[in-house]
Amino acid sequence: MKYSTIVEHSEDNLQMILDKASDFEREAILDGVISRRLSLYDIEQLTNDIKEYRAKMKREYLSLVAFGKTFNRQFATDNNKCFETAKILFWKIRSCLHETKRIFLKFCKRCQGQSRYEVNYKASVFSHNILCNKGYMPDLFGEESFPEAVSELCSEMEAFFNELTECIKLCIGILQTEDDTRNDPALLLQIYNKDAEDTRSSQREIIRQISQGKLKIAIDPMSQQKKSTKTLQAFLAETFHKFDTAEFSLHILYTDIEKGLNNGLDETEALLWKNNPDFVPQIRLVIEHFDELDPKGRLDKASGMHKIDGDIMAKFMDWCHISNTGYEKVFIENYFNKHYNGQYLTLKTNTVNTAKNKSHSKHDDKQVEFNQKIEQLLTKYEKEEQRKRNQAVNF
Repeated sequence: MKYSTIVEHSEDNLQMILDKASDFEREAILDGVISRRLSLYDIEQLTNDIKEYRAKMKREYLSLVAFGKTFNRQFATDNNKCFETAKILFWKIRSCLHETKRIFLKFCKRCQGQSRYEVNYKASVFSHNILCNKGYMPDLFGEESFPEAVSELCSEMEAFFNELTECIKLCIGILQTEDDTRNDPALLLQIYNKDAEDTRSSQREIIRQISQGKLKIAIDPMSQQKKSTKTLQAFLAETFHKFDTAEFSLHILYTDIEKGLNNGLDETEALLWKNNPDFVPQIRLVIEHFDELDPKGRLDKASGMHKIDGDIMAKFMDWCHISNTGYEKVFIENYFNKHYNGQYLTLKTNTVNTAKNKSHSKHDDKQVEFNQKIEQLLTKYEKEEQRKRNQAVNF
């Protein structure tokens, strides 16, 4: 009879391997030594091999522990392109399983021939080895009647299967945690939101390209699935660990932009003030009347015009909640300079940063005074807008 070491990478087979490892009996080795007619050299060589197997398994176990600490805290994962966590885990313990198969194959009983019905049949080493299937013949005199090398082999083998059991239990635990998380709406939402914030912090370059008009974000597969799913709870459960980080990043971009557009913002505004869309009309109003804040700076000799004062611009960034976000350049060069239509020359980001580093502090008296001037400006034009609306109603 021929034997097969093939095992499908599934959750059921992880459980099967755990059951086999748990069924290991030390006494079965004695039957294997006799039935396979292992010489002293064979036994010593196998013992050394198992020591190497255990070292490999230890490394994979430690790697698996580290993987388990983070995997189920991530909504999107680059570890799951096949969309089956069991396959990931099989891959992570591939050396461990390879060596397990070799041991099992070593302890499958020899068959002298095959009938014509068995030519194409290969029995699994998992179900036909004598170590874990209670198919051995107990030795009448026990382990004490064998050479010391056999006892050492038994000890190494026993340690191997104990460690294999712990390794597979860890895999199954990761799968169970994944399943529990998928069925916990509150925890899923927490993980999703944290991943979304972490993702946004790494999107500066792509947001810069969007603000320059170089890139348009179309609806992505994850966002399409969200639109076709009836509830947020169902969407989170269906997409947990089903998309990689690049796909998740596109989903967050599309979500933020769509939310902003629905609130009357443009794409840049949607991404810069995603958490405060009601603030944007005030920012627009201040930019429209920015010259009333007396932003006159140095004279540009080449053009004969004055530039906007760098310190004033830095204070305005603070008021807009842009400072120290990493989006200063997007705000200055792709938003403010685009919408400002006053009498002064606009600035580059480096000029503003230099002015800020020299004299600017968010909590100094000048910042407070500047904020008050903005509030007065807003009050003035908001009252004017209200007066116009009242006149329109009365008319």
